[in-house]
Amino acid sequence: MVGRVWSEGHGLGRNVTGPVRARTITATQLVIAGVLALGPASGCHDDATQTSAEGSSSGAGSSGGVGSSSSTGEGSSGGVDSSGGATTSGTDEASSGAPIPDLPHEPSPLTINEVMPGNGSTLNGPGGDTRPDWVELVNTSDAPVSLGRVQLRNAANEVWIGTDADGAIAPGEHFLVWLAPSDGGEGVFTGWSVSKSDDVLTLFVDDWQAETVQWSGLGVDVSWLRIPDATGDFVATALPSPAAINADAPSATLDPAQETVFLLDVAHRIDLEITPEISAMLDQPDRPKVHVEASIDGIHYLDVGVRLKGHASYDTMDGKPGFVVDMNFGETGAHFRGLSAFKLHNGSVIDPTRARDHITYRLARELGLLAPRVGWAEVYCSGEYYGIYIMVERHDQTMIEARRPGAGALGMIFEPTVGWQGDFGSHATSWDYEDGPQPMPAQAQDTLDAIDTIVGGAATDQAVDALWNYVDKDMLMTYMAWEAMVGNTDGYMAPNNWRLYIDGTTFKLELVPSGAEWTWDWTVSPWWFGGRLASFCNENTNCRHDYAARILEVADTVEALALLEDFDARQEWLLPYIQSDPRYPIYQPGDYWYPWGTYEHAYPSTVEHLTNNPNDQRNEVWANFPDLQ
Repeated sequence: MVGRVWSEGHGLGRNVTGPVRARTITATQLVIAGVLALGPASGCHDDATQTSAEGSSSGAGSSGGVGSSSSTGEGSSGGVDSSGGATTSGTDEASSGAPIPDLPHEPSPLTINEVMPGNGSTLNGPGGDTRPDWVELVNTSDAPVSLGRVQLRNAANEVWIGTDADGAIAPGEHFLVWLAPSDGGEGVFTGWSVSKSDDVLTLFVDDWQAETVQWSGLGVDVSWLRIPDATGDFVATALPSPAAINADAPSATLDPAQETVFLLDVAHRIDLEITPEISAMLDQPDRPKVHVEASIDGIHYLDVGVRLKGHASYDTMDGKPGFVVDMNFGETGAHFRGLSAFKLHNGSVIDPTRARDHITYRLARELGLLAPRVGWAEVYCSGEYYGIYIMVERHDQTMIEARRPGAGALGMIFEPTVGWQGDFGSHATSWDYEDGPQPMPAQAQDTLDAIDTIVGGAATDQAVDALWNYVDKDMLMTYMAWEAMVGNTDGYMAPNNWRLYIDGTTFKLELVPSGAEWTWDWTVSPWWFGGRLASFCNENTNCRHDYAARILEVADTVEALALLEDFDARQEWLLPYIQSDPRYPIYQPGDYWYPWGTYEHAYPSTVEHLTNNPNDQRNEVWANFPDLQ
């Protein structure tokens, strides 16, 4: 059906739900007028033929997200057909009738420039505490456009009708309309929302359908925008630009954390409102998780969970404590750039350089291990500066999905409730099921029990072959070689700080890098592991040989990645933050952590072992397996 849109209550500024009623006219001789009138807001069909929009554009969204848009100017109109696709109405040569009196319509002065249908942390609403979705309209004309001329409709046929009292969009202005009920602040709200998974927005100006934009499969904090700004096709990006000109290119990935959090040479700002009462609660020996108000890079959250962390690096609120921040502790589904939680390492004792986490986990990720990403943040507690912190991704399903796309919902993370005492082969294993599907699949427990039984026996060829039914051999070899290379004696070598991953499809187990702050401080023997699963392999000649070959590959990777140069670059950037840190402990001769906890020891020691460990490990391998030289 072709016609002009009209609605009851137009100009009254009230939100309405359901289709806007339309006056039906035939399409005959519309071409004589030089323009096709626009499709009705109701999306109904008459006898006029519906065809695909010639002016539509499409692009990829996150997780396979796609979308389209159609714009209507002189000679075309756009609407949404019953299947939700963008369409335009054409002339029906078979129909006849008197010429309609409508004059040719001018091109719309407004265009939809960007839609954020999953605003997790890109922008607070006008009220300051909410994070509603939004659409950005751009005035491409040279005159102001009153919002009394504007309407919006979503796929559910919910309609917002603007009023003159809502204001006007100035020429060139990028104006936000909030796709949500009012949060009490001063802004324009539709009263309804849209879906990031699949939805449509249709823009009407002066009761004419100006544009329809459709998207699907967008993730949290991923926007659907035009590139170039105001004129280009729609693409998905993890770098939204609300009320601003769009960038010249979309983000390299559609992972908001990768694009905006875990960056080199960027220190985020985290403000935690810690009252004296909250401080006393945090300092309790059982380390409770406490509700606090927080802001991260200016995005305000009324209720996040915070608790203190660390063992050797543990400190109270009077010192420089480490933190775990749980974004959805008080608000279900809350995120910061897609992260449901993260850790803030204080660097005390075991990483005075604040960069060992970065280079060590980077190596692990490059080797294919399931390792967290790392960034940095300056932390303020009730306005008091607590210094620079290492911002580390939590071991959870978000981390799994980032490293193993498609596996996040099914993968499982475990941590032993006791370090070496609950190791495999003890027949007394006990696990903290940190994240994964609920309830935990029975096959995962079968895997844990089978490994415990196998490792508790002799490392015969037959037993080792049986082990690979439950353990990812390639990942075990890689993990062992990684840990020996970096000298992570706080990890599975101890074993102290270690975790497991079980794939939700194969139910095979991998060791997961964890606790990598105290690394590159010495050269260790690759043949000694306190962790029973690794030592079981080393007791078998063939397994040991395969592991030795992997050590050589890891040594080559350290040099290929230029980790030493990376470390030095991070130190040059971090040093002013380190020197101005008001709470980092100062160790003197005679103190337990002297010299390990001093920058004067940690920096040259890290440089030394980044330089020497690859060749030292190669020499160990060649001395034991000359055939690998």
